[in-house]
Amino acid sequence: TGKPADVAALLVLRGDAHAALKQLDDAKNAYEEARRLAPDLPEASQGLAVLALVQQRTDEAERLADEAVQKSGQRADPWMLKAGLLRAQGKHPQAIDAYQQALKREPNHIGARLSLAALYMQDRKFEAAQQEIEAARKAEPKSLEVRLVQAQLDFSQQKYPQARDGLQEVLK
Repeated sequence: TGKPADVAALLVLRGDAHAALKQLDDAKNAYEEARRLAPDLPEASQGLAVLALVQQRTDEAERLADEAVQKSGQRADPWMLKAGLLRAQGKHPQAIDAYQQALKREPNHIGARLSLAALYMQDRKFEAAQQEIEAARKAEPKSLEVRLVQAQLDFSQQKYPQARDGLQEVLK
């Protein structure tokens, strides 16, 4: 028995563990109890959103992701969840906005940078994609993921020798 916020944080961790073990009912109970104890804790809503998504309840997942975003403060992860949901639905402009919100909170978030680069590549906005890759490279110069996305961009622009060389670096 500790402070409600501390107990809620532990319950979120318990919910994450249950979710990882595919014990969805136990995960849902832990997240809901965490939300009851600490209504402003975005991680509980995030966990419930992921569960709803796994169970293909997209509308509920979106509602819970929005709820997590409302509580996010300076946390990037709720925005990443929302962006991923929007991206999966093909809502590129809204997903881009959500990734940018994540970056406002955590400017060196590699996942947000590379996800933006991928969206820009799909939309054939190669210069914008390159800018995101460069920002990611600056944050994590040795990241294999950054090199892989750079190779994808090179391939998309028919720069085949650079794409090949980049992939060979990743494979090493």
